[in-house]
Amino acid sequence: EGYRIVAGAVGKAGSVTLQDRPGGKVFDIPMKATRDETTGRITVDMDLSVYRSGYPRSVVATVKRDGCLQFPDGNLWKKDKGVAGLYIDGFAPYPKYRRI
Repeated sequence: EGYRIVAGAVGKAGSVTLQDRPGGKVFDIPMKATRDETTGRITVDMDLSVYRSGYPRSVVATVKRDGCLQFPDGNLWKKDKGVAGLYIDGFAPYPKYRRI
Protein backbone atom coordinates (compact mmCIF):
# COMPACT_ATOMS: atom_id res chain seq x y z
CA GLU A 1 0.00 0.00 0.00
CA GLY A 2 2.74 2.46 0.91
CA TYR A 3 5.85 3.62 -0.87
CA ARG A 4 9.54 4.32 -0.38
CA ILE A 5 11.54 6.81 -2.46
CA VAL A 6 15.30 6.58 -2.01
CA ALA A 7 17.18 9.59 -3.42
CA GLY A 8 20.91 10.11 -3.09
CA ALA A 9 24.36 9.41 -4.41
CA VAL A 10 27.37 7.58 -3.00
CA GLY A 11 29.27 9.78 -0.56
CA LYS A 12 26.57 12.49 -0.36
CA ALA A 13 23.67 13.11 1.97
CA GLY A 14 20.36 11.81 0.66
CA SER A 15 16.90 11.01 1.88
CA VAL A 16 14.29 8.29 2.04
CA THR A 17 10.72 9.52 1.75
CA LEU A 18 8.17 6.97 2.89
CA GLN A 19 4.50 6.54 3.60
CA ASP A 20 3.02 3.31 4.97
CA ARG A 21 -0.51 3.73 3.62
CA PRO A 22 -2.43 6.19 1.44
CA GLY A 23 -3.39 9.24 3.49
CA GLY A 24 -0.86 8.32 6.20
CA LYS A 25 1.94 10.49 7.49
CA VAL A 26 4.84 11.09 5.09
CA PHE A 27 8.31 10.76 6.61
CA ASP A 28 11.55 12.22 5.26
CA ILE A 29 14.45 10.19 6.65
CA PRO A 30 18.10 11.26 6.29
CA MET A 31 20.45 8.70 4.75
CA LYS A 32 23.91 8.38 3.27
CA ALA A 33 25.18 5.82 0.77
CA THR A 34 28.77 4.59 0.94
CA ARG A 35 30.85 2.26 -1.24
CA ASP A 36 33.38 -0.19 0.18
CA GLU A 37 36.50 0.51 -1.90
CA THR A 38 37.71 -3.09 -1.57
CA THR A 39 34.52 -4.99 -2.43
CA GLY A 40 32.56 -2.32 -4.31
CA ARG A 41 29.56 -3.08 -2.08
CA ILE A 42 27.21 -0.14 -1.56
CA THR A 43 25.39 0.34 1.73
CA VAL A 44 22.78 2.87 2.81
CA ASP A 45 22.78 4.15 6.41
CA MET A 46 19.38 5.52 7.54
CA ASP A 47 18.22 7.23 10.73
CA LEU A 48 14.99 5.31 11.35
CA SER A 49 14.43 6.97 14.76
CA VAL A 50 12.75 9.76 12.75
CA TYR A 51 10.23 7.18 11.50
CA ARG A 52 9.34 5.34 14.70
CA SER A 53 10.15 5.96 18.35
CA GLY A 54 12.54 3.31 19.62
CA TYR A 55 13.97 2.53 16.19
CA PRO A 56 17.76 2.92 15.89
CA ARG A 57 19.46 6.08 14.62
CA SER A 58 21.60 3.96 12.32
CA VAL A 59 20.25 1.09 10.24
CA VAL A 60 22.50 -0.07 7.41
CA ALA A 61 20.96 -1.74 4.37
CA THR A 62 22.92 -3.33 1.53
CA VAL A 63 22.14 -2.38 -2.06
CA LYS A 64 21.76 -5.61 -4.03
CA ARG A 65 22.67 -6.02 -7.72
CA ASP A 66 19.02 -5.53 -8.73
CA GLY A 67 18.82 -2.23 -6.79
CA CYS A 68 16.77 -3.64 -3.90
CA LEU A 69 17.71 -2.78 -0.31
CA GLN A 70 18.39 -5.75 2.01
CA PHE A 71 18.20 -5.04 5.76
CA PRO A 72 20.00 -7.00 8.51
CA ASP A 73 16.67 -8.36 9.84
CA GLY A 74 15.86 -9.88 6.42
CA ASN A 75 13.44 -7.14 5.35
CA LEU A 76 13.72 -6.35 1.62
CA TRP A 77 12.63 -3.17 -0.12
CA LYS A 78 12.09 -4.12 -3.75
CA LYS A 79 12.93 -1.66 -6.48
CA ASP A 80 10.06 -1.01 -8.90
CA LYS A 81 10.72 -1.75 -12.53
CA GLY A 82 9.98 0.92 -15.13
CA VAL A 83 8.33 4.26 -14.50
CA ALA A 84 6.61 4.39 -11.13
CA GLY A 85 5.63 8.08 -11.14
CA LEU A 86 8.95 9.62 -10.15
CA TYR A 87 10.85 11.35 -12.89
CA ILE A 88 13.24 14.18 -13.64
CA ASP A 89 12.60 16.66 -16.40
CA GLY A 90 14.29 19.75 -17.85
CA PHE A 91 12.45 22.01 -15.42
CA ALA A 92 13.69 20.22 -12.31
CA PRO A 93 17.36 21.03 -11.52
CA TYR A 94 19.05 17.66 -10.90
CA PRO A 95 19.62 16.22 -8.33
CA LYS A 96 17.86 18.47 -5.80
CA TYR A 97 14.35 18.49 -7.21
CA ARG A 98 12.24 15.67 -8.53
CA ARG A 99 8.69 15.81 -9.76
CA ILE A 100 6.18 13.26 -8.56
